Amino acid sequence: MWLDRKEELRTLKRLADARRAEFLILYGRRRVGKSELLDHFLKGRKGVRLLAREESETLQLRHASRVMAERFQDAVLASNSFVNWDAFFTYLAEKAKNERIIVALDEFPYLVEANRSLPSLLQYHWDERLRKSKLFLILCGSSIGMM
Repeated sequence: MWLDRKEELRTLKRLADARRAEFLILYGRRRVGKSELLDHFLKGRKGVRLLAREESETLQLRHASRVMAERFQDAVLASNSFVNWDAFFTYLAEKAKNERIIVALDEFPYLVEANRSLPSLLQYHWDERLRKSKLFLILCGSSIGMM
């Protein structure tokens, strides 16, 4: 069931319509509709929600590669999974160099469980390239301390 989240959708739309890189952290208690909000927002937009799972980093990167290859119709990515998070963020920087894309990393704390250096890698890539792109990056999770 979709609950009317007009204000949240307006905020997401405003950030999505910006001409510069945007970075948003979306957090809250479990089962309040964060993922549903992202799915609703992404309808009709060039973007993807990557739902993390409690599994190895290698499996998470393979999953992200499959989902993104399908969503962005990228045959090269479909046959060549990301080997690490550096490759993932480099791909995002290239993909968003000239066009707005939206990537939501849902259940971000699961990704960090598998690789504790992920926040540092993200910070590095954001500072070096992603902030200069047209990427709208959303990190989502229910662990308020982690987020």
